[in-house]
Amino acid sequence: MCSGDKLVGGSQAGLMLGRQELVRRLQRHPLSRALRPDKLQLAVLEETLLRYAIPGRLDEIPVWRMLRLSPEALRQRSAGWAEALAADGISAEVVPLQGAVGGGTTPGPPLSSFGMLLRSRHPGRLRRQLVQSDPPVVGLERADGVAIDARCVLPGEDEELLAVIRACLKAAS
Repeated sequence: MCSGDKLVGGSQAGLMLGRQELVRRLQRHPLSRALRPDKLQLAVLEETLLRYAIPGRLDEIPVWRMLRLSPEALRQRSAGWAEALAADGISAEVVPLQGAVGGGTTPGPPLSSFGMLLRSRHPGRLRRQLVQSDPPVVGLERADGVAIDARCVLPGEDEELLAVIRACLKAAS
């Protein structure tokens, strides 16, 4: 058994893999009917698995695109965010970060990353504001502020991220 979202980068799902007779035994269990996936879940899983089978399509899976970003590209992206906020009088700085695949559930070395630190005397309050915003922004609470990891923001979400940060910091002042 494994996690479909962490193993293949697809939708959240539990996968059972193994010898046919063992999987059939599990299918006969009374809970099997309640836990079986619906057609939409199966379609999403199938589309994700096809990305692995067709050469050149792996980068269509967001998690693989994120994992392949170089620390330098992440540093540059973070610097762009900080520069955009500086134009509005908001102080932010680029900081090195360490990440983990699957929130630390996947074995392997930490991922070197970069992000932007929003300094705050009340980082917990700022983090809560960011999480409760629309759309929510999940940052790493630190003693000196909240860090946003550039690896965890999808391409095309930059302006929306900056708008949320501006709104949260304006509300806090």
